[in-house]
Amino acid sequence: MPHKLSLRQYNRLLGIVGEEQLASVLAEFEAIDESTTLSAAACHALKGMRQFLTQVDEAYEQADRDLALGKRSLELSSDELMNANRSLRQESEMRQQVILTLRRTANEVLSQLGKRLADEDSLESLSTLLAGLVSEVLSTRSELQAALAAIKNQQFALDQHAIVSITDADGALIYANDKFCEISQLSLDELLGKNHRIVNSGFHHKEFFATMWRTISAGQVWNGEICNKAKNGDLYWTSATIVPFLNSDRKPYQYISIRTDITQQRRLKEEIEASKRLLQNVMNTLGEGVYTLDSESRCTFLNPEAEKILGWRLDEIQGMSLHDLIHAHRPDGSYIAAENCPIRQTVNAGQVYRSDSEYFVHKSGRSFPVSIVASPIFEDGKILGSVAAFQDISARHAADAALRESENKQRMMLDNAADAVFVAGRDERWIYVNDLALAMLGYTREELLGSVVYDLLPPQQRIYSQENFAGQLARERLIRQEIRLLKKDGNIVPVEMNAALLPDGSIYGSCRDITERKEFEAALIKAKMGAEAANRAKSEFLATMSHEIRTPMNGIIGMTELALGTELAPQQREYLDMVQVSSLSLLAIINDILDFSKIESGKIELENIEFSLRELLASTLKAQALRAEQKRIELAYQIDARLPEMVWGDPGKLRQVLTNLIGNAIKFSDGGEIAVIVRCQHLEHNQVDVFFSVRDHGIGIPADKLTQIFEPFSQADASTTRKYGGTGLGLSISSRLVQSMQGQLQVDSEEGKGSRFYFTVTLTRTLDENEEDSQADFQELKVLVVDDNAITRHFLFDLLTPWSCQVQLAASADAALEVIRDVRSHKRTIDLILLDVCMPEKDGYAFVSCLDELELRGESRILLLSSAASLDEGRRCQELAIDGYIRKPLSPQELRFAMELVMRGSAGAAPATLINYSQTGQQGMPRQRRVLLAEDNAINQRLVLGLLSKWGYAVDVAENGKVAVRQYQTTQYDVILMDMQMPEMGGVEATAEIRKLEQGNTRIPIVAMTANAMIGDKEKCIEAGMDYYLSKPIKSDLLHHLLDQVLQNIPTPDESEFAAIADATTPVEAGFNYAQALQSGDAEILSIITPMFLDACDQHVEEIRQAIVSQNAGDLYRTAHTLKGLVGNFNAAPLEEAARELEQKGKAGEIRDSEGHFSRIVEEMPALKSALKTYLDIPVQN
Repeated sequence: MPHKLSLRQYNRLLGIVGEEQLASVLAEFEAIDESTTLSAAACHALKGMRQFLTQVDEAYEQADRDLALGKRSLELSSDELMNANRSLRQESEMRQQVILTLRRTANEVLSQLGKRLADEDSLESLSTLLAGLVSEVLSTRSELQAALAAIKNQQFALDQHAIVSITDADGALIYANDKFCEISQLSLDELLGKNHRIVNSGFHHKEFFATMWRTISAGQVWNGEICNKAKNGDLYWTSATIVPFLNSDRKPYQYISIRTDITQQRRLKEEIEASKRLLQNVMNTLGEGVYTLDSESRCTFLNPEAEKILGWRLDEIQGMSLHDLIHAHRPDGSYIAAENCPIRQTVNAGQVYRSDSEYFVHKSGRSFPVSIVASPIFEDGKILGSVAAFQDISARHAADAALRESENKQRMMLDNAADAVFVAGRDERWIYVNDLALAMLGYTREELLGSVVYDLLPPQQRIYSQENFAGQLARERLIRQEIRLLKKDGNIVPVEMNAALLPDGSIYGSCRDITERKEFEAALIKAKMGAEAANRAKSEFLATMSHEIRTPMNGIIGMTELALGTELAPQQREYLDMVQVSSLSLLAIINDILDFSKIESGKIELENIEFSLRELLASTLKAQALRAEQKRIELAYQIDARLPEMVWGDPGKLRQVLTNLIGNAIKFSDGGEIAVIVRCQHLEHNQVDVFFSVRDHGIGIPADKLTQIFEPFSQADASTTRKYGGTGLGLSISSRLVQSMQGQLQVDSEEGKGSRFYFTVTLTRTLDENEEDSQADFQELKVLVVDDNAITRHFLFDLLTPWSCQVQLAASADAALEVIRDVRSHKRTIDLILLDVCMPEKDGYAFVSCLDELELRGESRILLLSSAASLDEGRRCQELAIDGYIRKPLSPQELRFAMELVMRGSAGAAPATLINYSQTGQQGMPRQRRVLLAEDNAINQRLVLGLLSKWGYAVDVAENGKVAVRQYQTTQYDVILMDMQMPEMGGVEATAEIRKLEQGNTRIPIVAMTANAMIGDKEKCIEAGMDYYLSKPIKSDLLHHLLDQVLQNIPTPDESEFAAIADATTPVEAGFNYAQALQSGDAEILSIITPMFLDACDQHVEEIRQAIVSQNAGDLYRTAHTLKGLVGNFNAAPLEEAARELEQKGKAGEIRDSEGHFSRIVEEMPALKSALKTYLDIPVQN
């Protein structure tokens, strides 16, 4: 508790009233920190003020005690007085010590203020002095607090607007405000201790920052704009001021950076600059001249086009009166004062001036017409100047003059035209007629002009013609037709009219009198009727004669075949072979002519038997499948599910029409698709109208040839006949056959894009159908159809849906994968995938691989749909564990059988096999014989496949012995045709493996096929376990005869029954006749393999050349062996001999001296190719 004297002093000197206020002031002294502007000593003194005042109070209390002691001293004894004096002396010493302490403390405080205490200052004066110091400190503290509050307000305002950061002398951040953190998207922890490089955008060059650092390191302030990068990669721009803080040595010890975000301003600036550049580019590229004038009509701007038009540059005339330079004179030289200039007057009135009649003067003095638009430029309602765009229209004036001259010439030409010419306006009233029109109709010009167009038509045709003529002209804009016009005298004149709707809506028409032509046509019709009667008589005669010719022709062919079966000399056999080939060719021509003549003579008879439309279509397409596959054409067909299974009609003639149309489509197409569509046009109780359509993407038919395409002996043009062959009777016969079935064969075609032939026939419906109910077999079967061909997809959908299958369609492999993923995601399954092999981007095999890689196959069975036999079709299916594959085109019965077969087993459990409907062994259907062909050469594959398919065999192809062994293990075959030389595993090794696998079971006949027709080859085949031996080149009759022997279990023939062995050493005469050699060849085989050989022969020759160049004996043996077998089919002895020599060299590993034999091949091959092209009736290029 303070002394009462102290409290009075505090109140009088310091204004402190009471103990509470004193306690508050002392607490504030103690709270002062060293960050204030007071020195450390002053702070220390103020903080010790409580202790100081406490000692002052104790001094007052001691004085009180001294006074009390004086009062009592008289009463004390001497001893007590001595003790009291001692205590007083001690207290006095203590007081002096306190005073010294106070003086020292006060001096420390006063030294900060430049003052010092006097030595004689008493305790009271010290108290007064300290009270004054306290008052001064309190006053200073209030001022400091006010200043600090102002600084804080300023800092808050700065933080709200500016981006502030402070770094040490090394550039490390020691402070960053919230604005910095916000714009950089970095936290304070991420910033402190880092360099400003943390927000470096890479926009500025290193020299930029080097200059900045040099400036601030020198103690100078730096100002500039910087592009920084936020944490998320966004760029932002700031306007920055960097101020260095200097120490006493004038060296920077800190840097403060104050920045403002100018990103938006930069963006606006860039947009403005871009707009300026765009405007400048527009002005520079504008096809019109542009100039601007100020309020005094002085030139301020010319764009490049204006400079080009006027001949002046901007720097030459800027600031000059443009009127005086380019517009002061008219074309006649007369002067135009500036105040009379219509452009200036209009613009000064605040209006836009437009004119096509002004003239400007070029720098050279040349005057030229211009089209100009001038507008005033306003600002705050005041005209500051004008801008004008103008064009030199000299060319337009010249064009207008030329147009007027042209119109005059045209009118002169119309007046003197060879036809009657009429012109009507928009209101369909005549505005012009030439003299010939007046002469033809007998009117005067005044009578016709202004009259309505339809007044010239006969009364009974006016309303009808008006409606049709106006509508047709509006749609087509050009009409050409024959009409009748009414002459002034009432007579009718027939005319051929051409009418056109002109761009301005007027009608131009010309008419030619065709009275004489009509008379000629009437005479022509009469003559045509007579000619048709004569033609029918000719056709009847031709039909009779063709029949009479066939009889001896059959005798010639029959006797020739019998003679060829006897012992003949080589020359005799050659002559008889030529007779047989020629006889068969002649018989084919006679058959075509006989069919046509029967049709023309009306002797065509229609059968009416029951047949299956679906089986008819499938078998017709299968017969054409090989030809289509050879040309890389996909055969697709779709048959309406509404059509009955069995109908009554003439299947033979329907097949003949479809065969002709599909055959033509293949002949005139190179690749792409041929689509056969069969739809139900109309279905009644006992009749059905069936629509057939065959569409291709071939060469098409020119529009001007469409009318004659169905005429006999006619093709689109002569070059078509030369290139593609044919008699030109096929379409004519087909058209007549369709007509005989009460239909009409029609065609839509566009040259270069393809054709579509279509017709509709009426067939009788079978009312008591008893079709096999197969729906139960596939009840709720979930099927995914994957095929890029839309027609095939929808055909399969229409086929599967009535079988109670749940069908989904996919147009590509990727789309199918998406369907499967979706099905799996919903915990559903797909039971069967019908998969096309040939699809763009990702084929069927790649799709199956993807299924396995993505583990999406599950328990789905896969049935592959293949267009034709492929070299490694079976192997690839087995490698991918595909459940089965079947050849397209396929019939409903074939598909149903294949699905039943595939769905019986487990998915991927058995290796894939080629499925044939013939495997069913159903009642009423003889079992089809099944052959395995092991052959690596594509041409030989096609050859044997074509022959065997034609003879009714089911054929699987294996491209090497290893695949043959694998297919033997999975499929039951009746006979194996085994080539001897194949990659990976040859025929001998494959036969040995098969014999091991038989293990006492039924022995399968194996026929060896080899081009090594040398002594000892037969023995090697027999030793390997083969049963029969057939040398190449293959002869169709020998192969057919041998298969009959094998399948009838005739014992192995003796040596005399094998094909004759060629003498490899027999020399070949010079000047070999390849054409003659072809005549002695097998015509059936030649027709199959010749086109393929012509495509591949050059590649075979190149492979031999590469083998010789690389000194690869194995490749030489293989390639020469292949070529030898191929040319042997054509009896090409020189080539076969040269290939045999190279084969032997390759086999012996001795390639030296091979060049001579290879040169022989190169020299002889063109002769063979020429003979083959002649044989196929292909034009030979010289």
